[in-house]
Amino acid sequence: MRTLFVLSNMTFPPREGAHAQTLNLIKVLQGKGVEISLILFLKNRSSFDLDGFNGSYHGVNVISVFLDARSYSYRFLVFSFLRLFRLHRLIYFKFFKVIDRVSNDVDLIHAEGVPLVPLLCGSVKKPLVMSVVDAWSLRQNRLAKFSFGISKIQRRFSATMSRYAEKFYLPKANVVHLVSPDDSSYLRGVSSRINLIDIPVMREIPNFKRDALPREGKSILILGDISLPFIRDGILEFFANLSDDQSAFLGGIRFYVLGRVEPDSELVSSIPSYLNFTFLRWVPNIDEEIIKHSAILLLDKSGTGLKNRVIDAMICKIPLIASVAAVEGIGVVNNIHCCIFNDYGSIVDAMKRVVSDCSFSENLRISAYNLFLSNYSSNVVGDRWVKLYLNLKG
Repeated sequence: MRTLFVLSNMTFPPREGAHAQTLNLIKVLQGKGVEISLILFLKNRSSFDLDGFNGSYHGVNVISVFLDARSYSYRFLVFSFLRLFRLHRLIYFKFFKVIDRVSNDVDLIHAEGVPLVPLLCGSVKKPLVMSVVDAWSLRQNRLAKFSFGISKIQRRFSATMSRYAEKFYLPKANVVHLVSPDDSSYLRGVSSRINLIDIPVMREIPNFKRDALPREGKSILILGDISLPFIRDGILEFFANLSDDQSAFLGGIRFYVLGRVEPDSELVSSIPSYLNFTFLRWVPNIDEEIIKHSAILLLDKSGTGLKNRVIDAMICKIPLIASVAAVEGIGVVNNIHCCIFNDYGSIVDAMKRVVSDCSFSENLRISAYNLFLSNYSSNVVGDRWVKLYLNLKG
């Protein structure tokens, strides 16, 4: 089985969870006998360490690299306009020349990244798996709710253009891949002609250094990129819903935020005086950081994305407390696999139960880990991909 991957905005070492997922998929597929070649769209050459990649992924052939400094969303808009006026093959003739040549030597093409939808769907000779991960128009509309001014207008415009692409271009792909049935259901509403499949993200079981020292006392780790409004606003709403009568319990917990960037002044000034809050921009190993804590807290106000952080908690066997949006589409059940809160005023009650009821926390840990093994382990998910490839090859 020979597969050509076409990837947009890829980085190595991976700087995004989505990039790590793609690289993990490539490695798992290789282990199952799939021969893989790559064509890459990169923002700049420094974003992808080609020598490092070749040293880590023996046998994966990087055929061509195309540089495009535009942002992910802007690239999608450019490709969409070119496709609308049927100029995409003319303007990107070098790219299609490589695609057409390589197509003779592969069984199918696996493309990842929304910008590639207008560029590739209906424009290649081999069976095409178009992996969009989540419904882009739904994502942009949700993000627009947390945007203001020009940014809100840009989000709404991007949502309109992506819905057009979803309706008219995605049906031209042999298979369109998403990571959750919720997103698949949304796209079925956009067009019944799209051939959809939902295959979740995967993780390999890490080798933990179990002698890592836990954080002092009871601690809760908040995971999420605080530069994203729907995560930052979730933390602010958490603060706004706290009351002084909860201070005795909350004052005994140390909170850590692994937020990727430094907190802004509004976020810092909003922290109640009785909370012990520490912001972490980076840690050497996220799994080994997670296992130091009593629980993981996800405060997302939007449900888009890969749900990597939910699976991280599962695989590390650490109890999870999460908003409905944070666990959307991942198949967890409240009080079985994690604690799910509908409103920010009920978060503290969930915390009390998780950190105080050892039996309850243990059941959460075991149930969540078993769900990971059955649905999200690399072997299970990898087999689903291979089955899909074989069906397309015929």
